[in-house]
Amino acid sequence: MIILASATLAVGTLRTYAGVFLGPAVPTVAPDLLRRERVVVTALVSLLLLLGVVPSYLLTPADAMLSTPELP
Repeated sequence: MIILASATLAVGTLRTYAGVFLGPAVPTVAPDLLRRERVVVTALVSLLLLLGVVPSYLLTPADAMLSTPELP
């Protein structure tokens, strides 16, 4: 119950803050982007999310590149 109450309080607080300080809601996230700009932004955000969820895709090749061969 504490977690649910905390989440509800956080949502209410953020909605109140947004209503008071940020003005009316905009119907789209980025209304001034062109179609090709939206494609690039979507690809970059998807890549960022993928690497945030599964960082081994980036870290495994980097680790292999940085490893040094063992000396005899």
